[in-house]
Amino acid sequence: MKETNCRVATLAARLHEKVDSFLLSELHSRGIKDIQPCHGDILFYVGKHPGIGVSELAIKCHRTKSTISILCTKLQKSGYLKKSQSPDDKRFFGFRLTQMAVSLENNFQEISDNMNSVLTRGFSDQEIVLFERMLSRARENFEAELTGEKS
Repeated sequence: MKETNCRVATLAARLHEKVDSFLLSELHSRGIKDIQPCHGDILFYVGKHPGIGVSELAIKCHRTKSTISILCTKLQKSGYLKKSQSPDDKRFFGFRLTQMAVSLENNFQEISDNMNSVLTRGFSDQEIVLFERMLSRARENFEAELTGEKS
């Protein structure tokens, strides 16, 4: 192993843990105890795209279809999502936010704003753009590696 050991993956993992802890704390302080940080992307995309299906959610959330199905089932049981069959294609099921989820949108936005404020504290706008680009490129590197589409 090189003496100048790259710690990017370790730092990214620790950051993920800290963000999850922060989000849970924010949710719990608002009395929201049945939503986990992993549900955030799903609620966001269902809110932006009512009727969205599992396949499209999986792509947007960068998760497997089976993971999305499990998370959506949990959100349905908790009363945040409603699953409905397409009138045009009986094989297709889409998701919509329930009124309970819609009523929490302001809370979710405030939590997201707080998280981003903490995450980017002390960064210039230019540094934030660069950081996002670098993280995206690292994610894309792994996606290409795992799908065999290396350049």
